[in-house]
Amino acid sequence: MAIPQQWLIRGDLIVAIVMGGPKTYEELYMNNGLDSTFKDLGRADITNANDDRGRFRVVTLRNIALTPPYMHDGRFKTLEAVLDHYSDHILSSQTLSPFLNTVTVVSGPQHSSFTRQEKADLLAFLKMLTDSSFITNPQFSDPFIQKTTTNN
Repeated sequence: MAIPQQWLIRGDLIVAIVMGGPKTYEELYMNNGLDSTFKDLGRADITNANDDRGRFRVVTLRNIALTPPYMHDGRFKTLEAVLDHYSDHILSSQTLSPFLNTVTVVSGPQHSSFTRQEKADLLAFLKMLTDSSFITNPQFSDPFIQKTTTNN
């Protein structure tokens, strides 16, 4: 899949959305702008550090199309809803990931306003990360599932 030219121009934001940013030690947990005030403190529940408020573990995108609902609290039922969030609904807070702070800040939600085509391209890319052969291969199935055999 070729990377569209506009993704290269908007590279920091695309990297933040698609890859969760570079996997640096400091960004294993990230605040991705879901809330401006936090009911769930995220990583701060463990560390008691104010800088960790609203930060949650960045998960792999492998087989992402198979793992709804999305976000730490399951608030988005579809990948399209996730892309809508990153397009138009990033909420600013003191702990917002620096990878998302490249988005234009306007009072209220921050947004990059992806076009329909950009959303379609991102969705196609995310779905491309689904490995059908892996998920259907019995060698990688749950070893604790009882297999029944039929005696004829």
